Amino acid sequence: LRCEIAPLTPEQTCDYIRTRLRVAGARDLGIFTGGAVARIAAHARGVPRLISILCDHCLVFGYALASQIR
Repeated sequence: LRCEIAPLTPEQTCDYIRTRLRVAGARDLGIFTGGAVARIAAHARGVPRLISILCDHCLVFGYALASQIR
């Protein structure tokens, strides 16, 4: 079985990120700014797997930076 998903638009990318955050139990669905979402969408070229990987890396780096500040 083979399935192809068309690349997501920037608007769909925003919805995708917010949905993934909601399903994961995030309290703040706006944790990624509009500018961050636009850059993620551009870099991932609408590929959901790449969007997820980029978001994960951003969250890990953000956590690490916040931990160093404390």
